[in-house]
Amino acid sequence: MKGDFSKELIKELNGAEEGKWLPKLNVNPNSKDNILLDIFTKNYFIHCLWIVNERHLVIRNFSKKETLDEKQKFSETFAQKIGVPVKFDSYSYTNFNLTPLLRKQIKEKIKEGSYKKGKLETNKELKFYKDLITKELDVLEQNSLRLSFTSYEKKSDYEIWFKIEENEKC
Repeated sequence: MKGDFSKELIKELNGAEEGKWLPKLNVNPNSKDNILLDIFTKNYFIHCLWIVNERHLVIRNFSKKETLDEKQKFSETFAQKIGVPVKFDSYSYTNFNLTPLLRKQIKEKIKEGSYKKGKLETNKELKFYKDLITKELDVLEQNSLRLSFTSYEKKSDYEIWFKIEENEKC
């Protein structure tokens, strides 16, 4: 890891409270060659850049969680745990390559975004049809023939006459 850091930050990246609180990653789906990501530990928010060719993490900036604005706090809800044990340190390069894991998270975010976009389009189309049906029901209520049954008369075994009359209240 390169950049501005502290022993406390490294300890949190490796899992606060003896590994009980592992960091979560929120990957920027618009990353190209190198991958922008945010790491959330128990007490810190860390904005980083994963340099793919060199396989190392550059901390661009970090801050305590209590100083975050609402947008940054909200982005933690989309962060995912790494899922594999990774040991961070401040002075050496690691043989561990985060690139496949980060690329996988980028693909998931892109799929999720396209799903949300498709769902939004579907909801717009459904709203159009709902409005159309509502208008048709209004027209039917206003222009329908309104009759009510008053009585019937049995003329024969196979013939019944029903008496109806116009009723504006129906």
